[in-house]
Amino acid sequence: MWPTLTRIAIDHAIAEPVAAAGGVAVVPATFEWHDVGDFDSLAELSGVAGTAVSIHRTAPVGAVGAAGALVVGGTKPVVIVGVDDAVVVESDEALLVTVRSAAQRVKDASASLETA
Repeated sequence: MWPTLTRIAIDHAIAEPVAAAGGVAVVPATFEWHDVGDFDSLAELSGVAGTAVSIHRTAPVGAVGAAGALVVGGTKPVVIVGVDDAVVVESDEALLVTVRSAAQRVKDASASLETA
């Protein structure tokens, strides 16, 4: 997407150098922490249970025999039939269809389009 940028994790690129320079403070607090690093985590926090959850959509979502579905983005109606824990993500560039257990493989999916 941004070919001129160096591929490096944000913690290595920003957090660690800033901490080493003394630019990080720790403040005690009591709150729940969730590392929302993939669509499975997002679905869990969104309260996906027996029904489909949609985020940032302008079109309806239906689920038939498909518990725990998450649908993100998009303007077309989506119906998921018989696929538990489905994840459907619509963007301007592509449509991603996976299941929550494979959510960590999204980077592989992106790479597969580059070679197609």
